[in-house]
Amino acid sequence: MSDRLRYDGDVPLKVADAYYSLEAEQKMQFGFTFKLHKVRFPIKLMKHDKGLQTLKEISLSNGEKVYGPFLPVLKNFNDKPYLFYYLFSEEDERIKLMAAEIVPSDLSLKTPEELLSIEQKNVGLQQASDLLYNYKFELTPSPDKSRWLALWSSGINNRFFFAVLDGSLKRLRTADETISGQRELVVKSACVDNAGNVFISYVADKQAHIFSSSANGKKMDQEVKLGAANAFEVFVLPSLNSTDIQVAGTYKEGKDMITGVFSQTLNSASFTMSNPVMTAFPATLVEQFDNDGWANTKAKKYGLYEIKLQPLLLADGTVDLVGEFRRTELGVRTSFIVAGGILNVHFKNKGVAFSRIPKARVSAGSTIGDSYNAVVAAGGLVIFTTTMRTTYGRTLPPPPTVPTTTRMLCWWPLQQPMTAP
Repeated sequence: MSDRLRYDGDVPLKVADAYYSLEAEQKMQFGFTFKLHKVRFPIKLMKHDKGLQTLKEISLSNGEKVYGPFLPVLKNFNDKPYLFYYLFSEEDERIKLMAAEIVPSDLSLKTPEELLSIEQKNVGLQQASDLLYNYKFELTPSPDKSRWLALWSSGINNRFFFAVLDGSLKRLRTADETISGQRELVVKSACVDNAGNVFISYVADKQAHIFSSSANGKKMDQEVKLGAANAFEVFVLPSLNSTDIQVAGTYKEGKDMITGVFSQTLNSASFTMSNPVMTAFPATLVEQFDNDGWANTKAKKYGLYEIKLQPLLLADGTVDLVGEFRRTELGVRTSFIVAGGILNVHFKNKGVAFSRIPKARVSAGSTIGDSYNAVVAAGGLVIFTTTMRTTYGRTLPPPPTVPTTTRMLCWWPLQQPMTAP
């Protein structure tokens, strides 16, 4: 899905032997009369067989445009298909985040649960455009799935809303948090532990923070400090074998380039953090990405270009970070967006392993999302990606026989990891 019409669910959603998808038609009114509440659309649910042939489809609410202003999503909750959708109330200018189980036989919805009530003013065109681009919704379970966290943030102010849910999506507690001293924050990740404690990482004014909220009411907001370096991104993930929270991210030693990764733990009771373990990118990795156009080996500007990563908790409890390079290049009369190589960082018990998937640089101004998908598997991590055919043979061993096409969907195991000392 595109970055501007973002979709946070699975496409399609697989539950048992069936696949589910949805269709939401957006026809918005722009101009001086535009308001957020006018972003409404109908929803059509569809069920497919394993060959993705449509078995049944239904228009919810008789096809009326009652849903919005954000796109609905499909998610697997306790091995059942669920629809998460939004309803805007003009009276109190609040957006309700709803969840309803889908009945597989006829695609009807069971009685919905209200997860969050989000205060959001009925803003005009410019603010609404920023909001539709920057908002973030997360639904994540605790390790034992006894607790779930539903989180929503606008990305255009200093507030976020969350609810801790039980295994039936019943609300155990809710929160509307405003971070004082910050004008605007971007949530990077969030997690909840088995006790219902909540941890949220975010970046504001180029500083990385972690907000912690315990089930008994204790709260703390703290900056991630790395000595002379500055954290660029920070992520929080639960531990499978302890009550500590895993913290990982990237850092800069100057203003422009990312020079390494760090990891530490956060005590879920006291909210204290251990000393960070910082690992610089290996010179061989920087040189390879420099050859690809995504790094610089000059001393005054050494490191990788900025890259936004996604955190993944593997089946063995270790953490991976994955991302695709993308940046805007300025020309004499215009600018354009290019995308290319993929970086993978694996935090293991002793040390860090870095991997690179080379990709041909392509124009990304009109692409839909990133050109990869990272999937957690029983044996580790599998990355599916698209690339230009010319990438083969130049940076990898001779490829297997493939159809004569200019683009293809392909699968590569990660190259031999380079382990930092």
